Amino acid sequence: NFMQLVFSGEHSGRLFKYDPAKMETTVLVRNLAFPNGVSLSKDKSFVVFSECTIG
Repeated sequence: NFMQLVFSGEHSGRLFKYDPAKMETTVLVRNLAFPNGVSLSKDKSFVVFSECTIG
């Protein structure tokens, strides 16, 4: 349930990077509370994401 996940305060979210040339996935950040809204900068030098918590 979506709302249960939002209000649970669980910190099991992760941000991944995928390298299509190597077909490898790497975890960049762990223990996030409901991460979403990922955006990569125009020059690809940084990534921005939001993390939703309730407390």
